[in-house]
Amino acid sequence: MIEGKSIVRAARIRFIACAAIVPIAGLAPAAHAAGPPEAIVPIAGFAPAAHTAGPPETSVSLGAEYSRGGYGFSQATRIAYFPVTLKYDADRYAMSLTLPYLVVSGPGNVVVAGGAGIPNGCGGCPLTCVPPSCPPGQASATRTASGLGDILLKGSLNLQMQDMNRPRLDLTAKAKLGTADRNLGTGENDYSVQLDLERSFGASSLFGSLGYKIMGEPPGVDYNNVAYGAIGGSTRLSDTASGGLVLDAQEPVLAGVAPLRTLTLFLSKKIDAKTRVTPYVLKGVGNGSPDWGVGIALKLIQ
Repeated sequence: MIEGKSIVRAARIRFIACAAIVPIAGLAPAAHAAGPPEAIVPIAGFAPAAHTAGPPETSVSLGAEYSRGGYGFSQATRIAYFPVTLKYDADRYAMSLTLPYLVVSGPGNVVVAGGAGIPNGCGGCPLTCVPPSCPPGQASATRTASGLGDILLKGSLNLQMQDMNRPRLDLTAKAKLGTADRNLGTGENDYSVQLDLERSFGASSLFGSLGYKIMGEPPGVDYNNVAYGAIGGSTRLSDTASGGLVLDAQEPVLAGVAPLRTLTLFLSKKIDAKTRVTPYVLKGVGNGSPDWGVGIALKLIQ
């Protein structure tokens, strides 16, 4: 069974809040065991927010992700994302809180939302363009900023358990609080709701998500509310390891900017009954996505 991104969104994802990678730990999705081995560990939004079958589980996830991308501009933005996620996971519901630390280096017209970069409408690039819009392809002077990122709150409720004829179905709500500095985030709250589906077939699983995000708008910037989704699968490689592939997609948050699309390949390894590690690599598809990224998530069950 797969538990909610984010993976890697992160997250990363990977729709780990406002972007999609959900770059690790918040950056996103995972799985469990007691009989069958784990499928995936939550990372930036890798899989649906399913929950552990059995007694309630409390866990701490630590993540690290590095990505690089132009996001429609001539200069690249480099993002280092280090989320810490606290999660309570019961059979029919789950709750989590993610607090990330960020290091962002680039032209100043890209900020981080949910672990991934999005254009900021020029809020951080007064040297070469003026709000509310920055033409795609126009870049500003390079700058580096670091600090605590936006807090991500997430809750999931199981609507339907998997049986012979139906997949598992969960309803997930997320709130990305604009707690990061304006140079690191949008400074506004974003709210999302999504449906997560999962279906197991012996040693393999298929999963997907479909959601809608209401974007907070800082002064002078007109963000679009966006639909987003993900589809992926995982398969058991051994009694303690599994691997999989996830495709994430999101509509453009600004007019004239390409949509976000990323492919994430991950490997999940169960170290012992209470420890799981998941390294992954990601590849963006199109100008609105990171060119590439690498990350790792460590989940510790209490």
